[in-house]
Amino acid sequence: MSRNVKSVLAEVMRNNGMIRPLRRAQLVLLWQRVAGEELSRFTHATGFRDGVLYVSTTDSETAMHLGLQRGRFIEAFHELGHRQLKDISFRPGRVEPKPVVEPPPPAVPLAEDLAALQQGLEGLGLQDGVHEAARQAAVGIATGRAARRNLGWKPCAVCGELTENPKLCITCDRYAGSQRVLSTVRQLVNQPLLETPWLTGGERQVTAWLARLQLEALMQALMPQVVADQRLRPQLEHLAGNWLSLTLGVDPSRLEDADWRKLPERTARLLGRL
Repeated sequence: MSRNVKSVLAEVMRNNGMIRPLRRAQLVLLWQRVAGEELSRFTHATGFRDGVLYVSTTDSETAMHLGLQRGRFIEAFHELGHRQLKDISFRPGRVEPKPVVEPPPPAVPLAEDLAALQQGLEGLGLQDGVHEAARQAAVGIATGRAARRNLGWKPCAVCGELTENPKLCITCDRYAGSQRVLSTVRQLVNQPLLETPWLTGGERQVTAWLARLQLEALMQALMPQVVADQRLRPQLEHLAGNWLSLTLGVDPSRLEDADWRKLPERTARLLGRL
């Protein structure tokens, strides 16, 4: 009969002299559990040798105070099965007190999140039982969004979903690295209303966002040259028109005065559109 994995692993560890080091490491790691959250802020187990666990403290007064209670700590280790521990040495050392971390505020879903989700449910014509389950799911989604906001997550620059990544969520960031998206960006810079059936809806959004960023960079680089030479102004106006076309979904030839005023302020002023 073949031996089980546990017995084989134990034999390998025993033959390679790994059991004692592992037990020593386990004792060091267990100190935080035995000490508790409050004491762990001011102490740090540094090693275990010859039956003695060495614990550093923030100062000599704390070391003396804990030394008087070493018996209860040793008993706690014994109850956890570590009877090889004979003593604990508390010594003042370089331990930075850990700050008390306040728990995040309770997640309260935003009214607009709930309203949008529930409005979407109303149009589905769900039966009562299914509708109630869907409503509870919507509350869960809205609460999850609130929790992510509490953690500092921000809306994705493209799709608006909350993300802990800078600017783009994981999905949009993946699209932004796609070769077919990157190659299409170059085309949209020159043809902002180009049909892109090879892209999904999400990919198209990311492509348009990247194209706008590229157009903004080109406009920023060109503006000082336009100030020095007004003959370059048509080139800046062409770039600005394409940027507006991507932003508003309007053909550059159909842009109105109100549309041009939506340009970044410096560009609009330089083009005399403000």
